[in-house]
Amino acid sequence: MNYQSKRKPGTFESNIQDRFFLLPPDKQGLVIKLRGIIISSSIELRETLKNGRITFVTDKSPVAFLCVKKDTDYVEVGFFKGVFLNDPDELLKGKSKEIRRIKILSENKIPVLQIKRWVREAVRYK
Repeated sequence: MNYQSKRKPGTFESNIQDRFFLLPPDKQGLVIKLRGIIISSSIELRETLKNGRITFVTDKSPVAFLCVKKDTDYVEVGFFKGVFLNDPDELLKGKSKEIRRIKILSENKIPVLQIKRWVREAVRYK
């Protein structure tokens, strides 16, 4: 399935921008920073909105997403095939069959290199 084909021409960028403005002000910078880290990790990635979340996909499958929940002090970076990712420090958490997430509390607590490694690994896992 080609996830890119679901986009309506001319609406995607405005939808992403609208999504940022809906975020609590204290989380906007964190989401923008995480988005940059993820998207710069692989040239195969594209962004889309799925279930109200910024989701990163390849032409073949979804890879990762950003999740901002009300009344929390963190942003989650989730991986659709997270259960298969190399995680020796057990930073990824989750109880679902395959999705695993890491909670990020602030910009200075982002494990940048680890997130980039997971993204590249997840892109290869198709």
